[in-house]
Amino acid sequence: MEISMEYFLGLNPTKQIHLLKDEKFTTFPREKKIEFLKTVLQSELSSKTTASALKVLRELKYWDQFFYRKFLYHADSSVANAARKAISEAIEQQDSGIIKITEILKKERGETRMEYLNSILKDKTDFSTEILISLLSLNDSAMSEKLIKEVNSNYNLDEARLVEAIKGAVWYVRAAIVKILSNRRSDYLPDVIEYLMNDKNVEVKLKLIDALSRLDPQQARMFLLRLKNDPLVWVKKESEKVLANLEKKQP
Repeated sequence: MEISMEYFLGLNPTKQIHLLKDEKFTTFPREKKIEFLKTVLQSELSSKTTASALKVLRELKYWDQFFYRKFLYHADSSVANAARKAISEAIEQQDSGIIKITEILKKERGETRMEYLNSILKDKTDFSTEILISLLSLNDSAMSEKLIKEVNSNYNLDEARLVEAIKGAVWYVRAAIVKILSNRRSDYLPDVIEYLMNDKNVEVKLKLIDALSRLDPQQARMFLLRLKNDPLVWVKKESEKVLANLEKKQP
């Protein structure tokens, strides 16, 4: 049996909450219930219905912290508390999940490792920023290339967290994150360019130049002119090449 959004929103708050506990809703498949609740929570609801819907989402083990975050500063404390509890449990589950995933991948080798990675990447909803950082930290070039290629804008990542991670990561993680942010056309990438300009690693600098080549030419040129005088020979050559290409594209 289907429950239309129009029908649900037409009920008073007490009946809405009752329906979320009713068999005709609880017997829905998990994914269907999650999508219904997420859609419902985009509407103007009473505080009681909102808090109840968030509670049901948490009980369904829906761990998207970004979704809950927007309810943290709700005027009604019952809603804020429901969101806070969901986020707390999400973090707890995420931490244990990341440890498990990382440990499994450490033990696997070759094709088996890549098969397991593919299974993780299939679940775009539960794939998180922390999982990505953890996997990149394993320093497996084949895995990193796969992640760089696959983790596009269809994955709901905290890009501000990725920018933050660049500043404390080893060079191969920094390089991979820069490439991923560039591929995703991230609005957060410009926030970290100045920091990356001082990076001492050639691979990180080359990924930065590639990222700059995709930005607005006027914005990119300013940084590329500085990189043209970089002490790293490959960085100097690549920045000169990109600058020349930009000049060719000018009308």
